[in-house]
Amino acid sequence: MAIVCRYGKPHLFITFTCNVQWPEIQSSIFEGQTANDRPDIVCRVFRLKLNELIKDIVKRQIFGTVMAYVQTVEFQKRGLPHAHMLFILSGRQHCWQEVDRLVCAELPDQNVHPQLFDVVTSCMLHGVCGPGSACFKDGRCSKNFPKPFRRQTSMGEDSYPLYRRRSPEDGGKTFTKYVRGQGTVFDNRWVVPCNACLLLRYNAHISVEYCASIKAVKYLYKYIFKGHDRAVVSLTPDKTSLTVDDTVTDEIKNYIDCRYIGAMEAVWRIFHFPLQDRHPAVQRLDVHLEHQQRVIFQDGQADAVVAKGEPRTTLTEFFKSNAADNTAKQYFYHEFPEHYTWNQSSKKWCHRQRSEGCTIGRMYTIHPHQGDVYYLRLMLLHVRGVTSFQW
Repeated sequence: MAIVCRYGKPHLFITFTCNVQWPEIQSSIFEGQTANDRPDIVCRVFRLKLNELIKDIVKRQIFGTVMAYVQTVEFQKRGLPHAHMLFILSGRQHCWQEVDRLVCAELPDQNVHPQLFDVVTSCMLHGVCGPGSACFKDGRCSKNFPKPFRRQTSMGEDSYPLYRRRSPEDGGKTFTKYVRGQGTVFDNRWVVPCNACLLLRYNAHISVEYCASIKAVKYLYKYIFKGHDRAVVSLTPDKTSLTVDDTVTDEIKNYIDCRYIGAMEAVWRIFHFPLQDRHPAVQRLDVHLEHQQRVIFQDGQADAVVAKGEPRTTLTEFFKSNAADNTAKQYFYHEFPEHYTWNQSSKKWCHRQRSEGCTIGRMYTIHPHQGDVYYLRLMLLHVRGVTSFQW
Protein backbone atom coordinates (compact mmCIF):
# COMPACT_ATOMS: atom_id res chain seq x y z
CA MET A 1 0.00 0.00 0.00
CA ALA A 2 2.96 2.34 0.50
CA ILE A 3 3.91 1.77 -3.14
CA VAL A 4 0.34 2.51 -4.26
CA CYS A 5 0.23 5.70 -2.19
CA ARG A 6 3.45 6.86 -3.82
CA TYR A 7 2.89 5.83 -7.46
CA GLY A 8 -0.82 5.11 -7.85
CA LYS A 9 -2.78 2.03 -8.90
CA PRO A 10 -1.20 -0.79 -10.93
CA HIS A 11 -1.87 -1.02 -14.66
CA LEU A 12 -0.98 -4.61 -15.55
CA PHE A 13 -1.64 -7.87 -13.71
CA ILE A 14 0.53 -10.61 -15.26
CA THR A 15 0.59 -14.31 -14.37
CA PHE A 16 3.55 -16.32 -15.71
CA THR A 17 3.31 -20.13 -15.53
CA CYS A 18 6.09 -22.67 -16.09
CA ASN A 19 5.91 -24.73 -19.29
CA VAL A 20 7.40 -28.22 -18.93
CA GLN A 21 7.76 -28.42 -22.73
CA TRP A 22 10.47 -25.77 -22.78
CA PRO A 23 13.52 -27.16 -24.67
CA GLU A 24 15.76 -26.15 -21.74
CA ILE A 25 13.85 -28.63 -19.57
CA GLN A 26 13.28 -31.40 -22.10
CA SER A 27 16.94 -31.46 -23.17
CA SER A 28 18.14 -31.81 -19.55
CA ILE A 29 16.09 -34.83 -18.44
CA PHE A 30 16.98 -38.44 -19.17
CA GLU A 31 14.99 -40.80 -21.34
CA GLY A 32 11.95 -42.08 -19.52
CA GLN A 33 11.89 -39.17 -17.09
CA THR A 34 9.29 -36.43 -16.87
CA ALA A 35 9.66 -32.86 -15.66
CA ASN A 36 8.18 -33.85 -12.28
CA ASP A 37 11.13 -36.22 -11.78
CA ARG A 38 13.58 -33.30 -11.95
CA PRO A 39 12.17 -30.43 -9.88
CA ASP A 40 15.67 -28.95 -9.63
CA ILE A 41 15.84 -28.38 -13.39
CA VAL A 42 12.29 -27.01 -13.55
CA CYS A 43 12.92 -24.51 -10.75
CA ARG A 44 16.23 -23.31 -12.20
CA VAL A 45 14.83 -22.83 -15.70
CA PHE A 46 11.70 -21.06 -14.45
CA ARG A 47 13.80 -18.80 -12.23
CA LEU A 48 16.01 -17.79 -15.18
CA LYS A 49 13.03 -17.09 -17.43
CA LEU A 50 11.23 -15.16 -14.70
CA ASN A 51 14.27 -12.91 -14.22
CA GLU A 52 14.42 -12.34 -17.97
CA LEU A 53 10.71 -11.52 -18.09
CA ILE A 54 11.13 -8.92 -15.34
CA LYS A 55 14.11 -7.48 -17.22
CA ASP A 56 12.09 -7.25 -20.46
CA ILE A 57 9.31 -5.31 -18.77
CA VAL A 58 11.32 -3.14 -16.34
CA LYS A 59 14.63 -2.46 -18.10
CA ARG A 60 13.78 -2.98 -21.77
CA GLN A 61 10.39 -1.28 -21.20
CA ILE A 62 8.32 -3.24 -23.71
CA PHE A 63 5.17 -1.78 -22.10
CA GLY A 64 6.67 1.62 -21.33
CA THR A 65 8.38 3.08 -18.27
CA VAL A 66 7.79 1.00 -15.12
CA MET A 67 7.72 3.05 -11.92
CA ALA A 68 7.12 0.16 -9.51
CA TYR A 69 6.26 -3.53 -9.45
CA VAL A 70 5.45 -6.35 -7.04
CA GLN A 71 6.04 -10.03 -7.76
CA THR A 72 5.28 -13.27 -5.88
CA VAL A 73 5.94 -16.93 -6.69
CA GLU A 74 3.40 -19.67 -5.94
CA PHE A 75 3.08 -23.37 -6.72
CA GLN A 76 0.09 -25.00 -8.33
CA LYS A 77 -1.60 -28.04 -6.88
CA ARG A 78 0.24 -30.19 -9.41
CA GLY A 79 3.50 -28.55 -8.33
CA LEU A 80 4.57 -26.27 -11.18
CA PRO A 81 5.76 -22.78 -10.15
CA HIS A 82 4.02 -19.66 -11.39
CA ALA A 83 4.46 -15.96 -10.64
CA HIS A 84 1.95 -13.15 -10.10
CA MET A 85 3.15 -9.64 -10.99
CA LEU A 86 1.64 -6.15 -10.71
CA PHE A 87 3.23 -3.31 -12.68
CA ILE A 88 2.66 0.44 -12.27
CA LEU A 89 3.41 2.23 -15.54
CA SER A 90 4.14 5.87 -16.25
CA GLY A 91 2.12 8.06 -18.59
CA ARG A 92 -0.53 5.50 -19.54
CA GLN A 93 -3.86 6.63 -20.97
CA HIS A 94 -6.92 5.05 -19.43
CA CYS A 95 -8.89 4.19 -22.57
CA TRP A 96 -9.87 1.18 -24.68
CA GLN A 97 -7.26 2.01 -27.34
CA GLU A 98 -4.54 1.65 -24.71
CA VAL A 99 -5.99 -1.68 -23.58
CA ASP A 100 -6.02 -3.05 -27.15
CA ARG A 101 -2.39 -2.03 -27.55
CA LEU A 102 -1.32 -4.02 -24.49
CA VAL A 103 -3.79 -6.92 -24.25
CA CYS A 104 -5.47 -9.20 -26.79
CA ALA A 105 -8.14 -11.86 -26.20
CA GLU A 106 -8.55 -13.21 -29.74
CA LEU A 107 -7.12 -16.04 -31.84
CA PRO A 108 -4.49 -14.73 -34.28
CA ASP A 109 -4.56 -15.42 -38.02
CA GLN A 110 -2.79 -18.73 -38.59
CA ASN A 111 -1.64 -17.72 -42.07
CA VAL A 112 -0.14 -14.39 -40.94
CA HIS A 113 1.24 -15.40 -37.51
CA PRO A 114 1.61 -19.21 -37.50
CA GLN A 115 4.01 -19.34 -34.52
CA LEU A 116 1.82 -17.07 -32.39
CA PHE A 117 -1.23 -19.13 -33.38
CA ASP A 118 0.47 -22.32 -32.13
CA VAL A 119 1.36 -20.74 -28.77
CA VAL A 120 -2.13 -19.29 -28.21
CA THR A 121 -3.91 -22.53 -29.10
CA SER A 122 -1.59 -24.64 -26.93
CA CYS A 123 -1.21 -22.38 -23.88
CA MET A 124 -3.89 -19.68 -23.78
CA LEU A 125 -7.20 -21.50 -24.35
CA HIS A 126 -9.45 -22.14 -21.37
CA GLY A 127 -10.67 -25.71 -21.59
CA VAL A 128 -14.35 -26.44 -22.04
CA CYS A 129 -15.77 -26.62 -18.53
CA GLY A 130 -17.82 -29.49 -17.20
CA PRO A 131 -18.80 -31.18 -13.92
CA GLY A 132 -15.35 -32.75 -13.72
CA SER A 133 -13.42 -29.50 -14.21
CA ALA A 134 -11.60 -27.81 -11.31
CA CYS A 135 -13.11 -24.43 -12.18
CA PHE A 136 -16.70 -25.75 -12.42
CA LYS A 137 -18.60 -24.61 -9.34
CA ASP A 138 -22.31 -24.19 -8.65
CA GLY A 139 -23.19 -25.32 -12.14
CA ARG A 140 -21.01 -22.79 -13.96
CA CYS A 141 -17.40 -21.88 -14.69
CA SER A 142 -15.91 -19.84 -11.84
CA LYS A 143 -13.77 -17.95 -14.40
CA ASN A 144 -16.90 -16.97 -16.38
CA PHE A 145 -15.91 -18.83 -19.55
CA PRO A 146 -17.07 -18.78 -22.27
CA LYS A 147 -16.99 -14.98 -22.44
CA PRO A 148 -19.57 -13.18 -24.61
CA PHE A 149 -18.66 -11.96 -28.07
CA ARG A 150 -17.82 -8.27 -28.27
CA ARG A 151 -16.99 -6.13 -31.31
CA GLN A 152 -14.98 -3.52 -29.39
CA THR A 153 -13.17 -3.30 -26.07
CA SER A 154 -14.97 -1.32 -23.39
CA MET A 155 -13.78 -0.18 -19.96
CA GLY A 156 -15.40 -1.98 -17.03
CA GLU A 157 -16.83 -0.31 -13.95
CA ASP A 158 -14.62 -1.37 -11.03
CA SER A 159 -13.60 -4.49 -12.96
CA TYR A 160 -11.28 -5.69 -15.70
CA PRO A 161 -12.01 -4.28 -19.16
CA LEU A 162 -14.39 -6.17 -21.43
CA TYR A 163 -11.94 -7.19 -24.15
CA ARG A 164 -12.76 -7.39 -27.84
CA ARG A 165 -13.83 -10.91 -28.82
CA ARG A 166 -15.18 -10.90 -32.35
CA SER A 167 -17.56 -13.65 -33.43
CA PRO A 168 -16.87 -15.75 -36.56
CA GLU A 169 -19.50 -13.67 -38.36
CA ASP A 170 -17.49 -10.49 -37.57
CA GLY A 171 -14.18 -11.94 -38.71
CA GLY A 172 -13.14 -13.84 -35.59
CA LYS A 173 -11.06 -17.01 -36.01
CA THR A 174 -11.90 -20.54 -34.85
CA PHE A 175 -9.75 -23.53 -33.92
CA THR A 176 -10.60 -27.24 -33.70
CA LYS A 177 -8.76 -29.13 -31.00
CA TYR A 178 -8.74 -32.91 -30.94
CA VAL A 179 -8.58 -34.74 -27.60
CA ARG A 180 -8.71 -38.55 -27.73
CA GLY A 181 -10.03 -38.38 -31.27
CA GLN A 182 -12.88 -36.04 -30.38
CA GLY A 183 -12.81 -32.57 -31.90
CA THR A 184 -13.86 -29.42 -30.00
CA VAL A 185 -14.29 -26.09 -31.76
CA PHE A 186 -12.84 -23.07 -29.92
CA ASP A 187 -13.47 -19.43 -30.78
CA ASN A 188 -12.53 -16.10 -29.22
CA ARG A 189 -14.83 -16.70 -26.25
CA TRP A 190 -12.30 -19.19 -24.79
CA VAL A 191 -9.09 -17.13 -25.17
CA VAL A 192 -7.34 -15.98 -21.98
CA PRO A 193 -6.17 -12.31 -22.25
CA CYS A 194 -2.52 -12.19 -23.29
CA ASN A 195 0.22 -10.19 -24.99
CA ALA A 196 1.66 -11.39 -28.32
CA CYS A 197 5.20 -10.17 -27.62
CA LEU A 198 5.50 -12.12 -24.35
CA LEU A 199 3.93 -15.26 -25.83
CA LEU A 200 6.34 -15.37 -28.76
CA ARG A 201 9.34 -14.80 -26.53
CA TYR A 202 8.55 -17.27 -23.72
CA ASN A 203 6.14 -19.87 -25.21
CA ALA A 204 4.20 -20.31 -21.97
CA HIS A 205 0.90 -19.45 -20.33
CA ILE A 206 1.23 -15.71 -19.64
CA SER A 207 -2.04 -14.07 -18.67
CA VAL A 208 -2.06 -10.27 -19.03
CA GLU A 209 -4.90 -8.24 -17.52
CA TYR A 210 -5.33 -4.47 -17.61
CA CYS A 211 -6.28 -3.67 -14.00
CA ALA A 212 -6.14 0.16 -13.79
CA SER A 213 -9.94 0.30 -13.92
CA ILE A 214 -10.30 -1.67 -10.66
CA LYS A 215 -11.12 0.59 -7.72
CA ALA A 216 -10.61 -1.99 -4.97
CA VAL A 217 -6.86 -2.01 -5.53
CA LYS A 218 -6.19 -3.66 -2.17
CA TYR A 219 -7.90 -6.81 -3.48
CA LEU A 220 -5.22 -7.21 -6.15
CA TYR A 221 -2.37 -7.15 -3.65
CA LYS A 222 -4.20 -9.41 -1.21
CA TYR A 223 -4.73 -11.87 -4.06
CA ILE A 224 -1.07 -12.19 -5.04
CA PHE A 225 0.05 -12.34 -1.38
CA LYS A 226 -2.62 -14.85 -0.31
CA GLY A 227 0.01 -17.59 0.02
CA HIS A 228 -0.47 -21.33 -0.26
CA ASP A 229 -3.66 -23.25 0.42
CA ARG A 230 -4.47 -23.85 4.07
CA ALA A 231 -6.82 -26.12 5.96
CA VAL A 232 -8.00 -26.27 9.57
CA VAL A 233 -7.67 -29.84 10.83
CA SER A 234 -8.81 -31.28 14.15
CA LEU A 235 -6.83 -34.26 15.47
CA THR A 236 -8.41 -36.66 17.98
CA PRO A 237 -6.86 -39.82 19.46
CA ASP A 238 -8.12 -43.28 18.59
CA LYS A 239 -10.48 -44.21 21.42
CA THR A 240 -10.36 -47.90 20.48
CA SER A 241 -6.70 -48.16 21.45
CA LEU A 242 -6.06 -48.77 25.15
CA THR A 243 -2.52 -47.40 24.97
CA VAL A 244 -3.54 -43.83 24.01
CA ASP A 245 -3.11 -41.20 26.71
CA ASP A 246 -5.77 -38.51 26.15
CA THR A 247 -3.91 -36.03 28.36
CA VAL A 248 -0.77 -35.88 26.15
CA THR A 249 -0.76 -33.99 22.84
CA ASP A 250 2.42 -33.67 20.82
CA GLU A 251 1.61 -30.45 18.95
CA ILE A 252 4.99 -30.31 17.21
CA LYS A 253 4.61 -33.84 15.82
CA ASN A 254 1.05 -33.08 14.73
CA TYR A 255 2.24 -29.96 12.90
CA ILE A 256 5.05 -31.80 11.10
CA ASP A 257 2.78 -34.68 10.12
CA CYS A 258 0.17 -32.31 8.67
CA ARG A 259 2.51 -29.97 6.81
CA TYR A 260 2.95 -30.81 3.14
CA ILE A 261 5.28 -29.15 0.65
CA GLY A 262 5.52 -30.32 -2.94
CA ALA A 263 8.84 -31.26 -4.54
CA MET A 264 8.97 -28.05 -6.62
CA GLU A 265 8.45 -25.77 -3.62
CA ALA A 266 10.90 -27.78 -1.51
CA VAL A 267 13.64 -27.44 -4.15
CA TRP A 268 12.86 -23.74 -4.60
CA ARG A 269 13.39 -23.19 -0.87
CA ILE A 270 16.53 -25.35 -0.78
CA PHE A 271 18.03 -23.18 -3.52
CA HIS A 272 17.07 -20.08 -1.49
CA PHE A 273 15.27 -18.56 -4.46
CA PRO A 274 13.15 -15.58 -3.35
CA LEU A 275 9.39 -16.09 -3.16
CA GLN A 276 8.61 -12.39 -3.56
CA ASP A 277 10.20 -9.21 -4.85
CA ARG A 278 9.28 -5.55 -5.15
CA HIS A 279 10.69 -2.33 -6.51
CA PRO A 280 11.28 0.17 -5.10
CA ALA A 281 12.17 -1.06 -1.63
CA VAL A 282 10.00 -0.10 1.36
CA GLN A 283 11.64 1.08 4.61
CA ARG A 284 9.58 0.46 7.75
CA LEU A 285 9.68 3.37 10.17
CA ASP A 286 9.24 3.08 13.93
CA VAL A 287 6.51 5.01 15.73
CA HIS A 288 6.66 5.15 19.53
CA LEU A 289 6.37 7.55 22.42
CA GLU A 290 9.37 8.95 24.30
CA HIS A 291 11.29 6.31 26.31
CA GLN A 292 9.04 3.57 24.89
CA GLN A 293 11.27 2.01 22.26
CA ARG A 294 10.86 -1.69 21.67
CA VAL A 295 13.71 -3.75 23.15
CA ILE A 296 14.30 -7.45 22.41
CA PHE A 297 16.60 -9.48 24.67
CA GLN A 298 17.07 -13.01 25.96
CA ASP A 299 16.67 -14.30 29.50
CA GLY A 300 19.43 -13.13 31.78
CA GLN A 301 20.39 -10.12 29.65
CA ALA A 302 18.04 -7.55 31.17
CA ASP A 303 20.79 -5.86 33.21
CA ALA A 304 23.05 -5.52 30.17
CA VAL A 305 20.22 -3.96 28.14
CA VAL A 306 19.48 -1.43 30.89
CA ALA A 307 23.16 -0.52 31.19
CA LYS A 308 23.39 0.01 27.44
CA GLY A 309 20.74 2.72 27.52
CA GLU A 310 17.82 3.49 25.26
CA PRO A 311 18.20 2.10 21.74
CA ARG A 312 18.31 4.48 18.81
CA THR A 313 15.43 4.06 16.37
CA THR A 314 14.53 5.55 13.00
CA LEU A 315 12.26 8.02 14.83
CA THR A 316 14.76 9.26 17.42
CA GLU A 317 17.46 9.65 14.76
CA PHE A 318 14.95 11.48 12.55
CA PHE A 319 14.59 14.07 15.31
CA LYS A 320 18.38 14.40 15.61
CA SER A 321 18.81 14.80 11.85
CA ASN A 322 16.23 17.62 11.80
CA ALA A 323 18.00 19.38 14.67
CA ALA A 324 21.44 19.14 13.03
CA ASP A 325 20.58 19.58 9.33
CA ASN A 326 18.30 22.30 8.00
CA THR A 327 17.93 20.39 4.71
CA ALA A 328 16.26 17.51 6.52
CA LYS A 329 13.53 19.77 7.93
CA GLN A 330 11.77 20.05 4.56
CA TYR A 331 10.77 16.36 4.53
CA PHE A 332 8.02 14.50 6.32
CA TYR A 333 8.98 11.45 8.34
CA HIS A 334 7.61 9.04 5.71
CA GLU A 335 9.50 10.94 2.96
CA PHE A 336 12.84 10.67 4.78
CA PRO A 337 13.98 7.31 3.25
CA GLU A 338 13.72 8.84 -0.24
CA HIS A 339 16.54 11.27 0.60
CA TYR A 340 18.41 9.50 3.44
CA THR A 341 19.51 5.92 4.01
CA TRP A 342 19.26 4.11 7.34
CA ASN A 343 22.55 2.56 8.47
CA GLN A 344 21.53 -0.49 10.47
CA SER A 345 24.94 -1.00 12.10
CA SER A 346 25.57 2.58 13.25
CA LYS A 347 21.84 3.32 13.80
CA LYS A 348 21.75 6.68 12.05
CA TRP A 349 20.47 8.39 8.90
CA CYS A 350 22.97 9.23 6.13
CA HIS A 351 22.53 11.36 3.02
CA ARG A 352 21.52 9.26 0.00
CA GLN A 353 24.34 9.36 -2.55
CA ARG A 354 22.32 8.27 -5.59
CA SER A 355 18.83 9.21 -6.63
CA GLU A 356 18.28 5.83 -8.33
CA GLY A 357 16.69 3.03 -6.41
CA CYS A 358 14.41 5.31 -4.41
CA THR A 359 13.20 3.81 -1.14
CA ILE A 360 9.68 4.46 0.11
CA GLY A 361 9.00 5.06 3.81
CA ARG A 362 6.11 3.36 5.61
CA MET A 363 5.22 4.05 9.20
CA TYR A 364 3.89 1.18 11.26
CA THR A 365 0.10 1.12 11.48
CA ILE A 366 -1.28 2.42 14.79
CA HIS A 367 -4.85 1.76 15.95
CA PRO A 368 -6.81 4.76 17.33
CA HIS A 369 -7.33 2.82 20.58
CA GLN A 370 -3.60 3.23 21.27
CA GLY A 371 -4.18 6.85 22.14
CA ASP A 372 -1.14 9.14 22.16
CA VAL A 373 0.85 6.95 19.76
CA TYR A 374 -1.93 7.26 17.19
CA TYR A 375 -1.94 11.07 17.45
CA LEU A 376 1.85 11.12 17.24
CA ARG A 377 1.64 9.26 13.94
CA LEU A 378 -0.92 11.77 12.65
CA MET A 379 1.37 14.66 13.57
CA LEU A 380 4.33 13.04 11.81
CA LEU A 381 2.22 12.76 8.65
CA HIS A 382 1.45 16.50 8.58
CA VAL A 383 4.28 18.36 10.37
CA ARG A 384 7.77 18.97 8.95
CA GLY A 385 11.00 19.75 10.75
CA VAL A 386 10.13 18.02 14.06
CA THR A 387 13.19 17.92 16.36
CA SER A 388 11.83 16.13 19.47
CA PHE A 389 8.79 14.50 21.02
CA GLN A 390 7.91 17.92 22.44
CA TRP A 391 7.96 19.45 18.89
